[in-house]
Amino acid sequence: MDTLNGSEQNKLAVEPDGVLVEAATRQTPRGTLYFRRRVPVSRLEKMRLDEGLGIFFRYDLERQHENLLKIARMEYGNVIVAHTAEDLIAGYISMHLTDQHDRWSILNKPGSTVQAYDFGAIEVGRNWRGMGVSKGLLQAAFEGDSWFEDKIVTSVEFSWHWDNEELGMTKFNYRNMLKKVLESAGFNKMDTDEPNVMMDSANMFMVRIGPKVDPAIEQRFYSMLHKNNLWGL
Repeated sequence: MDTLNGSEQNKLAVEPDGVLVEAATRQTPRGTLYFRRRVPVSRLEKMRLDEGLGIFFRYDLERQHENLLKIARMEYGNVIVAHTAEDLIAGYISMHLTDQHDRWSILNKPGSTVQAYDFGAIEVGRNWRGMGVSKGLLQAAFEGDSWFEDKIVTSVEFSWHWDNEELGMTKFNYRNMLKKVLESAGFNKMDTDEPNVMMDSANMFMVRIGPKVDPAIEQRFYSMLHKNNLWGL
């Protein structure tokens, strides 16, 4: 079982090609898509991003690709990709250890098992939307990966990250769609007074609690959802 020890070697990446999740393979109008989790830097370096990706960097593919490589180099970085036979990335999920500035990071103590983990981002290229790619990515990320069974995975969904205008949707309709997609992987929406979540009424805090999470850890997590409620309700 992986523990926090300060090492920078990625403990989740699987050399040389990551883990191919065959059950998630999809036939699309644009060809077959394959799904891999725990993709190492060595494989990501050989892959290229579809031109419809990169909303977080204003569609600068070079910066987006480098960001995925950065996450893959992290001690607990986990990059999941949907790709063609030609190694064109149609969509991805990036996950990593909870940032030390987030209130949930207190659950992670040096020398102890990782308890809190961050679902950083999910993006499907504009050319691949409406083909079930996002659900395939989530299936590839969590299905059959026992590492998540005793982890609390948090995800702050910021409305300013969404490409809802391109889809002709309001940010609230987009949020509802995203909520259903994340629920397919066991996430649930939770209320919190975390300031970044409360900056926009369309923002959303989603949490996935593994079936083997220590009950004491789970209760401590719940107690941190509302830091500013003096009555503890």
